[in-house]
Amino acid sequence: MTKFLIALSGFFATVLQVSGATSTCVGQSEARSLYRAHNPATSDHLYTVDLSESQRAVGGLGFVADGIAALVFTTQVPDSVRLHRFYHPAKYDHFYSVNETEAANAVAGGYVSEDVPDVTPIYVYSSPLCDTMPFYRLVMKDSDHLYTVNATERDISQQQGWTFEGVAGYVYALGATVSSTSRVSSVNTKAPSGSSSSLSTPRKKTPIGAIVGGTIGGVIGLIVVVLAAFWGCRGRRRHDKSSSHYAVNPQLQHSMTGPVTSVTSFHATSPAPSSAGFAGVGIHQEPATLPIKRHPRPPPPQVQQHQDSGVRYGVVESPPEYTRD
Repeated sequence: MTKFLIALSGFFATVLQVSGATSTCVGQSEARSLYRAHNPATSDHLYTVDLSESQRAVGGLGFVADGIAALVFTTQVPDSVRLHRFYHPAKYDHFYSVNETEAANAVAGGYVSEDVPDVTPIYVYSSPLCDTMPFYRLVMKDSDHLYTVNATERDISQQQGWTFEGVAGYVYALGATVSSTSRVSSVNTKAPSGSSSSLSTPRKKTPIGAIVGGTIGGVIGLIVVVLAAFWGCRGRRRHDKSSSHYAVNPQLQHSMTGPVTSVTSFHATSPAPSSAGFAGVGIHQEPATLPIKRHPRPPPPQVQQHQDSGVRYGVVESPPEYTRD
């Protein structure tokens, strides 16, 4: 049993090490607000973690502040990837993607990379880790891209003519205050048509956390069952040992608790033959009645044999009746 527990402890240590090495969640406390604004005149949506940039766009470039779209990272954390930023001057469109192939196609299609030192980088998760939510991406007539964590806004936007392209990444949604109404009334229809790279939805990683959690839960359940069986067998052995130690002699127990089957009778000693010729007989003496015992019938008179007259029963004969003659 001791070897089994030691091996089990080693297994748990290995599982915890693997789980810790698989994914480390930084948490929302390290994330920063991603501000969103839109330009009604050019139908462009701008996403930036730089509040001063958002304020300049709102104050001097005709943008309208929409609020906080999500919470993202400005430095790379474990399992995060960079959300590349591009701008198409002819389409007046900001475009964001984590896919390197898609980014290269965007540049080939006329987009200009804005991953420059004076622009604060954006990092997101490429899979649903650490309680993050999908950052949905939609496009309107190949000229305006919309990103949102709000599933209701995604659905309404599709009803208004937007095309859903997939998930751009995974972000935190706590603190997101963006309006759920899409700005579609001022779409720039004069933008030149061109080939737009399609969004390839990131492949989901194997949910290692769920697998590890299920494995640990199953092992713990197995341990509980084994320990319960072990202690149950041990307690049963102790009970059997104590019962055998205080066992009562079966014969003695029967004599104390069983029904009374026989009672010993006591008889007086037969007197010697008298000179009158009467034979002494065994006199039966009834034992005292016990309040809790039942007595069987007394045995029949014993037969005594005399040499002078043959068989005599244990009955005293009366003398002959007295007469005057």
